[in-house]
Amino acid sequence: MFRKKSMTFKDKLDLLHRLEGEISSSRLMLRELKRTVAKMTPIIHYVSSGQGGESSSLKKMSAKITDMTEEVNRKTDEYFELKQELIEIITRLPEPVQRMVLMTRGINGKTWSQTAETIHYSIAHSKRLMEAAIAEAEKLNKT
Repeated sequence: MFRKKSMTFKDKLDLLHRLEGEISSSRLMLRELKRTVAKMTPIIHYVSSGQGGESSSLKKMSAKITDMTEEVNRKTDEYFELKQELIEIITRLPEPVQRMVLMTRGINGKTWSQTAETIHYSIAHSKRLMEAAIAEAEKLNKT
């Protein structure tokens, strides 16, 4: 886990989004690797059947799949733990509109346009509300 207690609320939000991207791209790579192994397995078994063993390249790919799966699972656990921590801080904010803007934009990753529409304010005002909400959340993050 690369998170520290001294991280700001904003840093934690940024980390949440970075983890989400890393998990997504790792899952895509993992899916492609599994497809490759699935295509190679019958060929390798046919070629190596006379030699009495599984190909070393297949073993390496299988090990890579296992390692990547463990890494995705670790990052997913960290993602959900961090998300829960952020939501707990957000729910303690006194202003409902601050909670809404942080949940919509910060946690759920909606666009500014979608966020503004959800909270019934302009995009510019939504951005100002987000800044104020982060400032308030920073205070709660320290307690």
